[in-house]
Amino acid sequence: MALWALSVDCCWCQTGNTGLMERPRASSSLLLSSLETPFDNGNNNYLTTPVKVNYLPYGVDFPLGATGRCSNGLNIADTIGTVFYRSEKDSRVWSYSVSFKQCSKRLMKKHKDAVFTYINSYEIDSDVTNAGFKYTRESCCQVLESGAVPCQSLSVPCANRSEYVYWDGAHFTEAKAWAFGKRAFKRQFPEDAHPYDISELVKLELKDNDVNSVNLAQL
Repeated sequence: MALWALSVDCCWCQTGNTGLMERPRASSSLLLSSLETPFDNGNNNYLTTPVKVNYLPYGVDFPLGATGRCSNGLNIADTIGTVFYRSEKDSRVWSYSVSFKQCSKRLMKKHKDAVFTYINSYEIDSDVTNAGFKYTRESCCQVLESGAVPCQSLSVPCANRSEYVYWDGAHFTEAKAWAFGKRAFKRQFPEDAHPYDISELVKLELKDNDVNSVNLAQL
């Protein structure tokens, strides 16, 4: 089965064998670009853009080093995927940027053989999720000024990275990505996800779970 969930940051759904998925459109290219970076695993390395983070200290805690992830290690998509596959479900995951909650209703109406859910990233990225962190505004790596990106090349980051929410001026540390990913997978409050969190979504029964029939060219 293919799984999707809908939020300001990503889209997941569960679809049957005839599902032709439409990639949601963001309200502006700026919004789309700014929301992709928490999930980017290095795509920007191959694009003509000044936004590249394929150098240390990015990836200092990632086994493969600096891959283009905007983090010291795993990003949100990595943590959700890890929690998801640990649930021992035979599934595949894709994530995309979208701009509004109503998109899930539109997709559900258009694709009768798919089930979508909304993951409220604004609610999840809250003081509750940040409660276990000592530094909730400061960046772990060295930046030119407060709130700026990216990290300065080859700068020495903070040693206590698990105590920081932000790796650079805008992107999460791996520790915060884990806190976010776990709450997206299993909601802590009803408003975190609607109508399902990801753990509930993967348990839904569909008539056909053949993921190979999904037309990825239409995503």
